[in-house]
Amino acid sequence: MMRLVETETPAFTAFCADDVLGARILAALRSYANLPGENAQCWVQTDELESITAALSCVDGFGILFAAQAADFEELAAFLKVSPCVKLQYDAAARIPCVRTSPSRLMRFHASARPTVRGVAIEPAEELNEVYDLLVRCDFPGFTKNRGAWLADMALRIRRKTAHSWILRQKACAAATASALSLTDGIAFLGAVGTLPEKRGQGLAGALVEQIAAELQAAGKRVYLCCRKELQGFYESVGFTAAGEWVCGSLR
Repeated sequence: MMRLVETETPAFTAFCADDVLGARILAALRSYANLPGENAQCWVQTDELESITAALSCVDGFGILFAAQAADFEELAAFLKVSPCVKLQYDAAARIPCVRTSPSRLMRFHASARPTVRGVAIEPAEELNEVYDLLVRCDFPGFTKNRGAWLADMALRIRRKTAHSWILRQKACAAATASALSLTDGIAFLGAVGTLPEKRGQGLAGALVEQIAAELQAAGKRVYLCCRKELQGFYESVGFTAAGEWVCGSLR
């Protein structure tokens, strides 16, 4: 049975907290808890014993699904057809036949490879407008061109400590950016990694991601990101290893 989740419960936390997809859903609930409106919602699927078998979040039409092997995938597929989700990200092993898929690699950070890049400074992003403009110039894949929606979502997540954003500067000019879009007690998921086209090939993105991941790992978090297959070697060169395969597909 599918039901709406409006507040965090111990059962929901226990189900989600130890998996990276679950952590992203948990971060979405913590970000939008107690806020009215339908642009952000979370649901769980439970079995006849009221045990949670799947969790789903949807923020501005983008859904994230974490399903246990015991989940009722037929019910999930039927629910997704009538849900507000337009796109969905989930583990490739999940049986969701209604989604047109494009697999990508899930990568986990293990050890610093220490890329050597001189003359750069990595700092927390103080102006989200600057981050947004940089990502637009980077032509970041799948990046929303709705400035207001992106700024509102990121600002809320940062206030509620479920996200953080950094900028790498070269000669005092912004050249690359990355954000931890989902932060929970034990997991961090990095996204929105971009480098200006004219600055690529200098190791800037690698230096940025490696330093952020090392700092988050030192703070006790497991650090993940998701990338296209052709970028797997790049992330391996800065300390990541393959940890699975995800799918991001269209539901409409």
